[in-house]
Amino acid sequence: MARGRWYVTTRERVYVGPYDTVEAADIAAEQLGRALDGIDDPVVATALINEFVRRRDDVVRGQLQARLHKAKAS
Repeated sequence: MARGRWYVTTRERVYVGPYDTVEAADIAAEQLGRALDGIDDPVVATALINEFVRRRDDVVRGQLQARLHKAKAS
């Protein structure tokens, strides 16, 4: 956390963020970790991280909305 905002650090030492909440950062870490699992080529990993960063708000927003919908349904 820096200045009240949350970041994710990848194994490649890339900081992804900022996120407004720890929950949003956790979702990003989970999604990015799954995407990078099994990728050993640094060039491919970096390209994937760059694409994730480009789309990160949509990915996290979708997951947060799904969690909210699930919680309301319970």
